Amino acid sequence: MEHYNKIIEALHVRFVKARNVSILKPVKVENNHEVENYLVLVKNGEIRFGKEREWARQGDLVFIPGGRPVSISYGSGRPVEVLSKDDFLSNKEKFLKSFNGEPLTEEHYSYVSFDVKAFDAVNFFYSLDIPPFKLGENHKLVSLIMSINDENLGNMPGKERIINVFTENMAIELIRYILNNSLFVEKLATNVTYFRYWRGWRIFLKIM
Repeated sequence: MEHYNKIIEALHVRFVKARNVSILKPVKVENNHEVENYLVLVKNGEIRFGKEREWARQGDLVFIPGGRPVSISYGSGRPVEVLSKDDFLSNKEKFLKSFNGEPLTEEHYSYVSFDVKAFDAVNFFYSLDIPPFKLGENHKLVSLIMSINDENLGNMPGKERIINVFTENMAIELIRYILNNSLFVEKLATNVTYFRYWRGWRIFLKIM
């Protein structure tokens, strides 16, 4: 566990954006690709994701690591359309719309997108080569997503700093969840060795 502590200490977490989003019409996006990581909280309605087309419903959390394509459906019922990533981006306003205050439709969700790099160089979650997955009940992560969105919508002094602190907390809680639930054990073990090697190599370069 000490190895994980050292890696966590070396992580650089960067907040990218946060939104509350209403689902206007059901839609499926094939091979959706995002650069950043996304942690999604389904507040009402349904989202399906991944190769197994797993359902996420009210109160569920879904983690979508950045850098890898994943098919995702928004909204319950049969999708009105099945779109490629490019077509979806061109027509996104027909299906999804962000909101402040009250949701625009019954089905809606919130998300936070963020980057996590180890030693300010290696994309942490991408390097783990893990698929998107649904989390079990986790009040801390739910509270952090909601707090980050609330701060993002406000204009209080220290807003950016609070958001950065909450986002770093969220990333660490996500890693703890993976470790506590023994998820992706082999991938984690392999990458701990890799990160230890990377850290030693960077120290060596500095000495040189």
